[in-house]
Amino acid sequence: MPDDKSNTIEFILKNKVTEEFGIQRLFGLLFSIENIPFEIGYTTSRFEKPFDYSMVNVENLKECYMYFPDIKTYMAVNQPLYRIPLFPATWESNTAMHVKVIKLGDIATASAEKRKLPSTTPDKNYHNHDVSVRFNPDMDTAHIEMINHFAGHNEVEVLPALVFLENEKREDAVKEMIRISEKDEKIENLKYENHDYRSLQQQKPLVIRSTMHTTNNIEKAGNKYLFKIGELIGRQAEMYQEKERKFDLEIPNQHQYTRVIKVTIPDGYKANNLDKLNMNFVAMNNGKESCKFTSTYKLEGNLLTVNCFEIYHENYTPMSAYPEYVKVINAAADFNKIVIVLEKM
Repeated sequence: MPDDKSNTIEFILKNKVTEEFGIQRLFGLLFSIENIPFEIGYTTSRFEKPFDYSMVNVENLKECYMYFPDIKTYMAVNQPLYRIPLFPATWESNTAMHVKVIKLGDIATASAEKRKLPSTTPDKNYHNHDVSVRFNPDMDTAHIEMINHFAGHNEVEVLPALVFLENEKREDAVKEMIRISEKDEKIENLKYENHDYRSLQQQKPLVIRSTMHTTNNIEKAGNKYLFKIGELIGRQAEMYQEKERKFDLEIPNQHQYTRVIKVTIPDGYKANNLDKLNMNFVAMNNGKESCKFTSTYKLEGNLLTVNCFEIYHENYTPMSAYPEYVKVINAAADFNKIVIVLEKM
């Protein structure tokens, strides 16, 4: 490890700058002064190089964390975009070399052990939508009130834009994150809640409220209107491929999505093709639910309410479970294409 002048405590305190090893030293000193018990460990990004504990290799010691046994929490020491209790998703479920300090009187030594880092559960990592839709009298524009909720690793991905970008650049970045289709939409009235790193540490979800006006997802067809309701869950990935997959599947972290869509059907119209909104795709792995996509609808008077739920319980999916996994992914993509018909009565 580097041990030049820039990593000494004296240099760090005087110049307010250092390297990664210097940051580790500084944190270690601060916690020791405050008598806060901690342990240290090293791992890798499993997407770049899974940790191989079977052989001695300094390349395994790329990512440093600290562990606080009193609160059973990890801290990503050299990751400025993270706060306790989160560390990068690509470390989760990876092996680490975990080091404990053992003291015998005035003599201190270190003992290393193999450890598997924990994974955050889906209920901690989510991006939820609450959507309300009304149409203008001419039926050529959908007015959408949308509330986006981000938590866990989903929040980590979005928060830097709100914290570090200024004014117009921040607004442009947020609009790109929350827009529902590839086409232009007028997005305004952006409002934010819990949009700082203190909220991340307190595990409060980032909330972004917005108003959208779109002409792209409603089309006239005679005395009927075609409304692309499926687009309201946001842009979706597809996994249609002709070539046979050769390897197991791995995702960064477990996660889930809850979408509640409420559409006010205009007076004098009825909604058709609603049966397409009922979907249920579940993938199993070793007798347990691996992931699923479900959607249901309810029509009460002129209010159509659609509930969608999507969840991924595992970081790893073996080849044997891959075909069912693909069905879940593609179910969300297929829902995104659903169109309901608003017909004048």
